[in-house]
Amino acid sequence: MNNWLENYRTELPWSDYQTQVFDNLEIKKNLLIEARAGSGKTTLLEGIVAALLNQNSRYSILLLAFNRHIADELKNRQRIPRQCEVRTSHSLGYKLLRQYLPIVGEPDSLKIARLAGEAIQKIEKAESDLPKLILEGDYLARQRRTEFIRNLRRLVDLARNNFAQTDEELDRMREKFGFNGISQLERYWLYRCLRWILKKDQQLARIGEIDYGDMLFLPHLWQIKPPSYDFVLVDELQDANFVQIALYQSLVEKGATFIGVGDKHQSIYGFTGSGVDSWTTLQFLIKCQKYSLPICYRCGKKILKQAQKLVKIQAAPLAIQGQVKEIESEQVNKLVKPGHLILARLNAPLISRCLSLIIQGKRAKVRGKNVAKYFLEFIDRFVDFPSDFPTIWYARISKYSMSRIQFLKENGAELEARDFSDIYESLDFLYRAFVLEECIYDLEKFKAKILNLFDDNDKNCVILSTIHRSKGDESNTVYILDSGQLPYTGKNSNEAQQEQEKNLVYVAITRAKKTLYFVDGKPNI
Repeated sequence: MNNWLENYRTELPWSDYQTQVFDNLEIKKNLLIEARAGSGKTTLLEGIVAALLNQNSRYSILLLAFNRHIADELKNRQRIPRQCEVRTSHSLGYKLLRQYLPIVGEPDSLKIARLAGEAIQKIEKAESDLPKLILEGDYLARQRRTEFIRNLRRLVDLARNNFAQTDEELDRMREKFGFNGISQLERYWLYRCLRWILKKDQQLARIGEIDYGDMLFLPHLWQIKPPSYDFVLVDELQDANFVQIALYQSLVEKGATFIGVGDKHQSIYGFTGSGVDSWTTLQFLIKCQKYSLPICYRCGKKILKQAQKLVKIQAAPLAIQGQVKEIESEQVNKLVKPGHLILARLNAPLISRCLSLIIQGKRAKVRGKNVAKYFLEFIDRFVDFPSDFPTIWYARISKYSMSRIQFLKENGAELEARDFSDIYESLDFLYRAFVLEECIYDLEKFKAKILNLFDDNDKNCVILSTIHRSKGDESNTVYILDSGQLPYTGKNSNEAQQEQEKNLVYVAITRAKKTLYFVDGKPNI
């Protein structure tokens, strides 16, 4: 640790771009650093901390990582001393709530789900003149109720993350984040329920009942002031939502010098409430001097030529040439080896590919245990009795999925229809593989087989991942399935959605270090 702090300038061959950042670190001089994929931004953050502590060992420094995994990784690398506080934005918000409220419990992930059910009952009872939603009846009606509650939970999260309150603000927010697949009746009910939930949410928070979304929303709503720091460093700045940016602004107002690092072209998490305009919004609110890290130390030169069609990015001076090849889908299984990374925009192609690799005797796993858990929850929605599986279950899930997809398309929500189709196609592949081929007729065994396909840690196998989940990953050899269909767009997709789809192509390309395979065509870039 001490050697790193004292000798950080000579420990690594820093580029001129990186040393320029170190040479311009000053109190009250906010910096915005645009760091391209593979440019070594994590190492740069460690260097910035060392440079600041060499200036003044008493500086108080807060480093906000994108998630807990990255925060733990930064601590474990042992280049950042304990006097630098490393946490996530949500962790900081949780700290503020614990200081503000007399008692705060552990975050309850089911809080909004419970409030959603209560909201429907309370409003129906109190305002009997409201037009009714179809919330009771056969299994199709129950599925519509479940889908409504799911939409309501999503709306609550988006509204809290973006501090949207009026009908006009909510409409603009839904348009921005592609939340369009609802009828006018559903919109009416969603907005009524949302307001009831947000009011009840605050009441429960005041007696210590909070969830993950409250950690950032409530400190902003209640104007809770953060502690004072000399410097605040923020990683993955492009993925910040409105209330996170408001938190950064409040830290600056308390006297902190702001240093943000990110890549606006890696903004891909619009579904969580962060937009492609986050970068611009922050520049408007916090005046910063801009720097860039355009050199990628990960990818070969030929690979970066593909990325350069989308962004300005440079190859490292000693970068290898690398390879970019176009292949047909049937060639993938012959070429792929353990440690190789297979990417796709959607889940269904990954599940189909994983199943085919396993049949051929190759170890393969799909990234995303949470995706598997969602599939299991979705499966359970269509089973009343164990005997319903598989015949009645499959008939129900097919009928409902077709109905839902048609509804979304008719309401101009093409991208949402595509995502729902992905769920149905994934389950259809699993049904055909495990029920029709392996003759598994027991529901619990079927669910266990699905769960076993997914693993987030196994690296001694062929790794399959959606592009969203692959951010932060890299491999010597990467395959992008259905690359000729990228970037995905719909005739009703807005500018922000189109931009994020292009960003996904950039992220996918820059996962490859030595060899990149475009499968079934090149991206349309």
